[in-house]
Amino acid sequence: MSNRFLIAAAYAALTLLTATAQAQTGANAALLEQLSPADRQKALQALQGGQGETSDAPRSTRGGRSQLTSGGQAESLASTRAGQAGGVDVGEMPTGRDGLDKDQLPLFGYDLFTGLGNGFEPSADVPIPQNYILGPGDIVRVQLFGNQNETLNLSVTRDGSVNFPKLGPIQVAGLSVDDARAVIDRRVAKELIGVQTNITLGPLRGVQVFLLGDARQPGAYAVSGLATISNALTAGGGVATTGSLRKIELKRAGRVVQRLDLYDFLLRGDSSRDVRLQAGDAVFIPPVGPRATVAGAVTRPAVYEMSGALTVKGAIELAGGLAGNARRGQVTLERVDANGQRQLRSLDVRDADALAITLRDGDRLEVSAVYEAAENPVTVSGHVRYEKSFAWNPALTLRQVLSLAEVRPSEPGRELYPVMALVERTDPVTGLRNWKGFDLAAVQTGAADEPTAAFDRILVLTRSDIAYLQTPEVRDALRGKLRRPVAERAAAEIAVARLEGDDDLKSETSGTRLLKSRQSKDAVSPATAPESAETCPGLLEVVKMSDSVRATGISILIEGLVSAAVGRFGQAAAAAEAEKDGSRSECPKLFQQAPTALPYLLENSVGMVGEVRQPGLYPFVVGTPIGRLTAVAGGETREAASSEVEFFDASESISGGLPRFRKLPRDAGFAQQPTMKAIYKFLPAAALPEVGAVNVRGEVRFPGRYVITRGERYSDVIARAGGLNDYAFALGTVFTRISAREQESASNRRAAADLRESLFTASTQGINNQSGTTAAGTAVADLLQKLETAPVLGRVVIEADPALLGARPGADFLLEPGDEIFVPKRPNAVTVTGQVLSAGSLAFVSGSTPEAYIKQAGGYSEAADKSRAFLVLPNGIARPLRRSFWTASDDTIPPGSVIVVPRDVAPFTPLLLTERISSIVANLALSAAALVTINR
Repeated sequence: MSNRFLIAAAYAALTLLTATAQAQTGANAALLEQLSPADRQKALQALQGGQGETSDAPRSTRGGRSQLTSGGQAESLASTRAGQAGGVDVGEMPTGRDGLDKDQLPLFGYDLFTGLGNGFEPSADVPIPQNYILGPGDIVRVQLFGNQNETLNLSVTRDGSVNFPKLGPIQVAGLSVDDARAVIDRRVAKELIGVQTNITLGPLRGVQVFLLGDARQPGAYAVSGLATISNALTAGGGVATTGSLRKIELKRAGRVVQRLDLYDFLLRGDSSRDVRLQAGDAVFIPPVGPRATVAGAVTRPAVYEMSGALTVKGAIELAGGLAGNARRGQVTLERVDANGQRQLRSLDVRDADALAITLRDGDRLEVSAVYEAAENPVTVSGHVRYEKSFAWNPALTLRQVLSLAEVRPSEPGRELYPVMALVERTDPVTGLRNWKGFDLAAVQTGAADEPTAAFDRILVLTRSDIAYLQTPEVRDALRGKLRRPVAERAAAEIAVARLEGDDDLKSETSGTRLLKSRQSKDAVSPATAPESAETCPGLLEVVKMSDSVRATGISILIEGLVSAAVGRFGQAAAAAEAEKDGSRSECPKLFQQAPTALPYLLENSVGMVGEVRQPGLYPFVVGTPIGRLTAVAGGETREAASSEVEFFDASESISGGLPRFRKLPRDAGFAQQPTMKAIYKFLPAAALPEVGAVNVRGEVRFPGRYVITRGERYSDVIARAGGLNDYAFALGTVFTRISAREQESASNRRAAADLRESLFTASTQGINNQSGTTAAGTAVADLLQKLETAPVLGRVVIEADPALLGARPGADFLLEPGDEIFVPKRPNAVTVTGQVLSAGSLAFVSGSTPEAYIKQAGGYSEAADKSRAFLVLPNGIARPLRRSFWTASDDTIPPGSVIVVPRDVAPFTPLLLTERISSIVANLALSAAALVTINR
């Protein structure tokens, strides 16, 4: 279908071009009929100068292609436009033996005329050769001086003469410029006494020549009288790929008067055989001769035409000679034998017999190149001034190579890691490339050194390279996980959004843009944190070993290291770690160039935590003492204990044991080398006080923020705040804590997840087809929204009356940084909330019952669950409201209490969610009651 359409389109275009040309011809004829004979002749000359011909001159003085019949105008127009487009006619496409080489090597020489086109002419400013033969149409310019001063432009007429004023006709046709000058001088000297002449030529006549044979645009061309064979070739667009460059013939009066080999001009600049043309000459391009291909390591690989016998030596010379990387002993001759089978033959061009082999038509000569990679490099990368390959020799050592590469000292933002550098070397037995660590500082100072080997690769590390070892990306890779790049993750989220009907994420473009804007608003969220476009190659190597025992040991080491840091710095460290989890660390260039170095460094590392200035993971070389690694970690802080350190061996868990921190004597321990996959924790000499602040608000004498130390209690801070004032209501004190808030938030998230899962389970079991589930589904959606948007306080029920705490010191609790204490005023209201007709705060009436307060709030709504109503006392304690309690005369409701009437869970029964809904509703009610107290 496609081919038929293309053919039809091409035919339609050709028909349109033909019709256009024919219409133009008809219009020209109609115009000519309306002109006088003289004007018609001038118009014919103008028209034929662009697209036709007169009776006695070529149609174009610009080298245009002649059209000898009026019916050829459409064909000429189509071919001219094809030439202007720079294309090759279908008939000129190389086929068969004339085609391009199988490696798409060019046909040599055919691009000589590319881009010149039909408008090319010889320059009119060149000197006229003295042997130029005058003919009709030439202009002879005669300057007279002496008794007469005049300049005459005399045109050579068709009878070969020039009409000289006062002298009459003078025959000059067929004479050279020198001979014509002599004839005119003699005539003037004889008949015009006292007059001298200076004779030159004006504009030269045009001559009509024919370009025939395998030209791109054969035909008749009007060219300058100084034009040569190459000018005619240029006017015709050059030689077609089916034509010969080496046997171009100039025919005059039916005889070959010159043969032109363009290879002489292209390869040696010899234009001696490029002779001038005369009127009526024919430049004939015969079909191309035998061709041979010269490919590979030569200066000018191409397909060459042969002229006569061509040897291997001659073919290589045609191609410009062998390239510098040629393997002279490995040249292949490909030839089709007499049976039509393609055969290969190996040649050594250092052998004279091989050079003397004569090539045949279709032969292919390929010169092999030497192996591109050097055979003796030693490469240095990383923190050096010269990252490059150096020439290896048996005497070259690591120290010498590093001296050549010039290891850079530590710089701001880029510090050298002196304990360990890496060298990758080929194992002579297995042939595998293995990494080996060496002490960089020892090699630099000359304390240690070793010889290098060919193809060694040396990596000089920085501290930023080492810091990458304990990033979240590495920890994920050790567990077999890789974080998805932005594009992949965006596509997945867009697909999910489409299923959920998110109109903002319907298209790939708008969806990706929206996801990026969401990332910028929440930079620390793992789900929306910006990620790099590609995965670090080093991480891919780590993933490969994720199911191995060594990966387990490394994971235990890193997790233990992170846990120790969090334990030391508390909540701040945990928050920093969470923020780090939500971002992506940039992959060091070293692990992009040498990915397998990352697993090696992980295997040969220890952790340094506690009272050191730069805790972290540190690779080391076997034999490095612990004291050296301690110095690399910044040294111990002033608070470090001087007697012992704690030691944790992660590899013990691999052997089935239970790894624990054990004491290690400082003197004995620092003399030995560290254990792989171990953590060394430097203990403080004394426990430092925990420092933080609590916020005291409400009815105290001096509200504000109070800095606390380890061991301070609630009563201590209240005393520092001046105690409770006369308006304080101690029973209603609201105490909140960060850890309780986090637990409450986590509980809400789990409840929401459980609710969604239960709803999904119910729908997959067909329960959603039962009656009443539509209302239940709407209620569940509202409840999920409340879970996600309800404020989380983290209230803890406490005894807040200082007088009672004095009598019961055990109830006085320890404070933590971040705690908040709110002491309200004594309230005069009781709040009714939940499923009542008019929820709100009501005036406190001593001895009033819950039923009375509910009636004041308008009574129960239709969605109320009367059996589950409960009372929240001012101190946060909740009690269920039962009939027996309502009627009891000894129980009263204190001011500041909150009566909560929860929603009836009956609509959720078809979805089997009753218990979960009841628990969620109660938790939300408790939070609401605390907010009521704070907001009074």
